[in-house]
Amino acid sequence: MFKSSIKITQQFTLPAVISSARQKGAPKSGIGAFIILNEEGWILTADHIVKELVTLDQEMRDLKAAEATALQIKNDPNLSAGQRKKKIRNALKGHPNPLLAFSAWWGRDGWMVSSFKRDPEADIAVGQIANFDPASVSAYPIIKDPTKGFDIGQSLCKLGFPFHQIDPTFESSLGAFELPPEAVPVPLFPIEGIFTRNRIEQVGERGIKLLETSSPGLRGQSGGPIFDPQGRVWAMQIKTVHHPLGFSPKPPHRSNPEHQFLNAGVGVHAETIIDFLTRSNVAFQKSAD
Repeated sequence: MFKSSIKITQQFTLPAVISSARQKGAPKSGIGAFIILNEEGWILTADHIVKELVTLDQEMRDLKAAEATALQIKNDPNLSAGQRKKKIRNALKGHPNPLLAFSAWWGRDGWMVSSFKRDPEADIAVGQIANFDPASVSAYPIIKDPTKGFDIGQSLCKLGFPFHQIDPTFESSLGAFELPPEAVPVPLFPIEGIFTRNRIEQVGERGIKLLETSSPGLRGQSGGPIFDPQGRVWAMQIKTVHHPLGFSPKPPHRSNPEHQFLNAGVGVHAETIIDFLTRSNVAFQKSAD
């Protein structure tokens, strides 16, 4: 059912790989997804992916400020050795395992996104790839018109990059990360389901319109498309919710019952996406039906 649509959607669905290195422990990478929206290189992704970058950037800024304070203390001739040691320890106590570097790899070498327009409440963000070559993408997404035939029960598919681990190396002298050759290209993984219902999640006085599917979104699919057999994008995957089934069977040889859940995927609804892109002045294609 989704064979043809996956051929379309895989053209504009790419991995976002965020890597970080700390003073202690091995470098780490996490994988999400993003959608290339148009020939201007605008991309759509989940805001919690962008938030991770913002958090790492703020941590690096805080660390540099703490290190500058520690250096001032170290060079203060009015302090005793004991006073210096205590003050330096206090200045750096918020950084028990200092961040050495972090980076984001947006699907291809050389692609950079320097800033984003964000809506954290709706978990959606857009940014623009610098020096983007529109010929590098053979198909761009068409967002399903939410006012026409947007019916519960529609078969949908999610696409992203779960079940894949990247163990980067970090060259401290260059301040650069390197992904192992076997890590790329990052393999795609689709999972099908049906459109079960709309969800309205209240954030203060604001209601965020989301779309729920009968199958879970998998780690590595956040920021990826939820699409129909024609390849039209109905939503963008952001999270999985766990609905209690009310069944608590007692497994053999165990004293406690096992609570059972239905794991359902949740994406940002096409209506919410269209509103955000319009407010952000980002061009996109909308379906005729």
